[in-house]
Amino acid sequence: RDRRDDRDRDRRDDRDREKDKKERRDDNRSLIRKAKKRRTEEEGVACLMVCADDDDDDGDYDRFDRSKMITPSYRSRISASSVAPLFRAPERTQEWAETTYYENSRTKSTEKSIVANLFWQHYSSHLLIKDGRFASEHFVLVQGFTERMFALSVLDIPFTVDKPIIYKKKDKSLEIISPSPCLIFHKECLEGKMEQGDFITNQNFIDSQNSTRYENGVSVPLYVKDEFVTSRVYKGEVVVTNVSPINQEVSVLYQLPEGSVPVSGITSTQGILLNIKSYHTEKISYSFYFPAPGTFKQFPVHISKGSSIIASAAPKEFKAVEHATNVDTISW
Repeated sequence: RDRRDDRDRDRRDDRDREKDKKERRDDNRSLIRKAKKRRTEEEGVACLMVCADDDDDDGDYDRFDRSKMITPSYRSRISASSVAPLFRAPERTQEWAETTYYENSRTKSTEKSIVANLFWQHYSSHLLIKDGRFASEHFVLVQGFTERMFALSVLDIPFTVDKPIIYKKKDKSLEIISPSPCLIFHKECLEGKMEQGDFITNQNFIDSQNSTRYENGVSVPLYVKDEFVTSRVYKGEVVVTNVSPINQEVSVLYQLPEGSVPVSGITSTQGILLNIKSYHTEKISYSFYFPAPGTFKQFPVHISKGSSIIASAAPKEFKAVEHATNVDTISW
């Protein structure tokens, strides 16, 4: 019985001690809550005084904006972000270097990507003489995106200018007054003489819905020669071949057939400049369709160099029909 009484007494003492500890913890928590509340009220009053200050010095206090109030949590985030980190892991070491010209593969990015021409010769002479601003009419000889960007960087041509004044004279000439240096591009069509050149050209037409056929197990193009169905898109191909041992730059002029409508944003008449290597062939493609039946003609493709015409294709007549009468029984 004495031992039992001792155990009961020890249990009561343990319960009393736990109760005292709990009361002390509750008292501490209550004090902490009161201190936080008091600090929050003080900061809120300070923020209220700042936000209600007269910012525009007009004699009236501005209306209090609660969104501008600096809360304790926001203040702690500002303090944490302003402290420099003690350690930061280094990033992976990387090496950057240009390997190719813009939009060119590695095989095409060679020393021949930018070749010497009259424009760079003119610029070299300008660097030696230093005769004011630099501008050259040989700018049209510059080829490729990289070379064009380089040429624009050395030309003393402003990016924005006032509109020039153009006077048309009675003799069909023009007088242009520009407030700043500029480049003037002039292009016109003149009658040229036909001369024998080292170029061969031809043009063919393909149906977009039936463009190939098989001969002896080999796929070959199926060219349209007789009828063209209305409202069907056809593709014209202009082939230009340089049979000379030197590289040559020529101008190719081609037109769409009369009565046709161009497709893919092209115009009815196109003139482009081609730089064709020796013994090489270039192909030009365009699309069109006939909106109505009829018989139409086409101005054939012409190739010129300077003021001379050096090659041309045979003229062609187009027969546009609503329904095809000639059925291809060979092609599947």
